[in-house]
Amino acid sequence: MKAANDMQRWIGRIADYLRKGEIGTELRSMKGERPFRTWVGERIREYTAAHDPGLSVFIEPSEGGVTPVRAFGTTFWPDVSIQSGTHLSAAVEVKCLQRRGLPGHIAQALGQALLYKSAYDGAFVVYVVLEPLGREVVSAIEAKLAEFDIESVFVYCFDPIAAAKGMFKGTGPSSEDLLAERAADLQMDEEMARTYTTALDPDEGAEG
Repeated sequence: MKAANDMQRWIGRIADYLRKGEIGTELRSMKGERPFRTWVGERIREYTAAHDPGLSVFIEPSEGGVTPVRAFGTTFWPDVSIQSGTHLSAAVEVKCLQRRGLPGHIAQALGQALLYKSAYDGAFVVYVVLEPLGREVVSAIEAKLAEFDIESVFVYCFDPIAAAKGMFKGTGPSSEDLLAERAADLQMDEEMARTYTTALDPDEGAEG
C-alpha cells in the first residue's frame, strides 16, 4: 500500500502517460463510452507493464475482473481497476464530455471517484472530450476535481490546439452561448456540492 503522497504521484505519472496518448481516427468516430474505456485500460496496462509489472489492470465490461464498491445499497463498478493480487490500488472512471449534459457528467464522475476511494487506495477520472469546450471550461473542471484530491485527465477526439485557435467551424461563442455556459457553470457547482455531500453523508443529501 502506497502512502497518500506517493499514491498521488503515482497516479500523476499514469495520468501524464494517458495525456500523451493519441485517440486514433477510427476510435473518434465511435459512439458511447465503452470503446474509450477499453482504450484507457489498454494504455494503463502498457504503463504498468513497463513500470509496475506486479500490477494487474482490469477493464469493465469487456473483460471483467473489476472489483466493485458497495455503497448506499447498490453496487458501483469502476471502468478500470488497478490491483495487486487482492489489494485494490486504484480505480478509474471514464466519462465522455460534450456541451450537452456537461454538468451532470462531470458531477457523476466526481461522485463515483469519491466512492471508489472508500475501497481503493486512489481514484482518478479520465474525461474524453468529444467536441471543443474551451480551455477555460477544462481549467474549471480540473480545479473543481482538485478540490477533492481527484486527478483529472483530459484526452481529445480532435486537435485541441487547432480548436483553441478557432480553426473549427462555428467555435466562436455567441452571447447566448456565453449565458448558457454561465448557467451550466452554476449548475455544475450545485451538482458537485450535492454529490460531495451525498458521498460523505447519504442522509444529509437525501430529500424529504
